[in-house]
Amino acid sequence: MLPPEPARRVHEARLPRIKTLEDFDLTANPNISTQTIAMLRDGTFIDRSEPVVLLGNSGAGKSHLLIAACLAAVEGGRRVRYTTCAQLADEFCKAKDDNHLSRVITRYGKLDLLAIDELGYVHLDQQSAELLFQILTEREERASIAGRTGVCWDNAFAESFWASLKRECVKGRIFETRAAARQAIFVWINWCNTTRLHSSLDYKTPKTWEQEFPIAS
Repeated sequence: MLPPEPARRVHEARLPRIKTLEDFDLTANPNISTQTIAMLRDGTFIDRSEPVVLLGNSGAGKSHLLIAACLAAVEGGRRVRYTTCAQLADEFCKAKDDNHLSRVITRYGKLDLLAIDELGYVHLDQQSAELLFQILTEREERASIAGRTGVCWDNAFAESFWASLKRECVKGRIFETRAAARQAIFVWINWCNTTRLHSSLDYKTPKTWEQEFPIAS
C-alpha cells in the first residue's frame, strides 16, 4: 500500500490502471530500448519540458508506457494528469459553457506532465480542436506533454494529415512570428474540416459527415 501522499497523487493523476516501467516486456517490442525506459523513468523529458509521442501498431505497448511514465512521474513527486483526447476536449467545452475556461486551462498549465491518450481516435469539431490547441499552446516549451495514438491505423491518417499540412500550409512559407504560424495553421485546419471533401468520408467534409453520422455519447 502506498503512503498517503503518493496515494493522493496517484488518485489525482486519474490513471485508468496501474502499469510500471519495470513490468514492460522489452522482448515484445524491440523498438523500445532500455535508454527509452530510463528516460521515461527518470523524467528528464519533463525537466526539459519536452513532449513525448508514442506511435505504433496495436499491441506495441503504447498504453503501458504512457501510464507507466505517468506513475513514475507521480512517484518522483511531480504533478500529473492522465486523460483521453475526447475527455479533455469535452471538459474544455463544458468549462467554456460555464464561463470558467480560463481557470481550467490555468489548472492544466500548472501540471508537470499532461498525458493525453487516444489522440486521433475521434474527430473533434472546430471548437473542441481550438480549445485543445489552446492547452497545448499554454504548455508549449514550459511543461511536458505525453500522448499516444488510439488505434493501429491512426498512424496512416496522422501521417497523411501532417504531410498535407506541411505541403499545403507550411512548405515554402516564412512566418515572422509564432503567432502568425499558429493563425495560418488554424485557418488551414478550419478549411480542411469545413470545406475540403475527403474521399474516405464519401467525398464529404468532416463537419458534414459528423452531422450526418453523429457519434453516440
